[in-house]
Amino acid sequence: MKQFSFKLDKILSYREYQEKKAIKDLMVVRMECLEKEKQIEKLISKKSENIVQCKAQAIKGMEAAMYKIYQVFTKKLENDLEGAHKELSKSRERVNAREKMLHQISIKKKSLEALKDFKLKNHTKMLAQEDQKLMDEMAIIKNGAIK
Repeated sequence: MKQFSFKLDKILSYREYQEKKAIKDLMVVRMECLEKEKQIEKLISKKSENIVQCKAQAIKGMEAAMYKIYQVFTKKLENDLEGAHKELSKSRERVNAREKMLHQISIKKKSLEALKDFKLKNHTKMLAQEDQKLMDEMAIIKNGAIK
């Protein structure tokens, strides 16, 4: 009986490694994206908190210099928010690129797995045919010897 061997097993194992690495890379980029979203949420809450404090101080009465400080801080938070939104969009683009790469790698791996399964089925079919041929020959020899 001939044992099944798939000549492309090393390539298949390399493709499995590539898929695992692509999954890991995708998770890293997704975590970066989540961190950017949390950063944006913090900036939004700081901005709204600053505006509330400014209004509360304005109602009580404040100096113009202090009001100007609140306005400058609010403007800085708006600029930080713009930058964070740009970084978030770039991060989302990286996530999409990694997802596409993972999809392509998975397709390549699955095609090799399908080829391996096909070859294994052919191998087992061939072995079954050889076994049947041997059984037929043994039956012919047995029946021929009896007559």
